[in-house]
Amino acid sequence: RAQADPRWPVVEDPSSCTYIRPEGGGLMVGLFESDAAAWCVPRVPADFSFGEIEPDWGRIAPFLERAMARVPSSLEAGAKKLFCGPESF
Repeated sequence: RAQADPRWPVVEDPSSCTYIRPEGGGLMVGLFESDAAAWCVPRVPADFSFGEIEPDWGRIAPFLERAMARVPSSLEAGAKKLFCGPESF
């Protein structure tokens, strides 16, 4: 299994709301929605910090497909972890 070189540059593609960078021997594919859905509008729970929320696959799939198309070998490699969470800053 091939490892991603940690010296590879970060690839940012604003047109697809994507960034891709080396992470832990593989690649991290980050997505940002240009028109994100609201989450927990009344109030974020006090004990929620860097937590995960259930992904909305209907919303995320097109972003993920465009991101992975930037690095075609990622389409064959699969995903180790999908983290879906609100911004922490």
